Amino acid sequence: MSGDADAREENIDRIDRWLAGRLAEMPDIPNLSRSRLKNLILEGRVSCGDATITDPSGTVKPGQTYRVDIPPPEPAEPEAEEADTAPVGYRDRFYPLILMAIFALYILTLSVTGFDVG
Repeated sequence: MSGDADAREENIDRIDRWLAGRLAEMPDIPNLSRSRLKNLILEGRVSCGDATITDPSGTVKPGQTYRVDIPPPEPAEPEAEEADTAPVGYRDRFYPLILMAIFALYILTLSVTGFDVG
């Protein structure tokens, strides 16, 4: 996708700021932030005539046509997460023992604090 913007105003402005404003007015172009436009300029995707624009803080030249080559969005690829390394049998085998230890600590705590547990 690409967008063309004509510089007809007499205002001299930064290229990234000016392009962000002009592209926001175009309904068929997705809204791009100034930082995204800055990255596109640094990647060499913005041109004025035959010249590639490489400075996002450069000034707009009235009467020139600027072209922005907007790459298509990259599909999001899910990243694999590390699985729990303990085998299922290990957890299943010691789960009742862990529950009994927690319960014993609970009873011990109650008896130490003065609660009648019996």
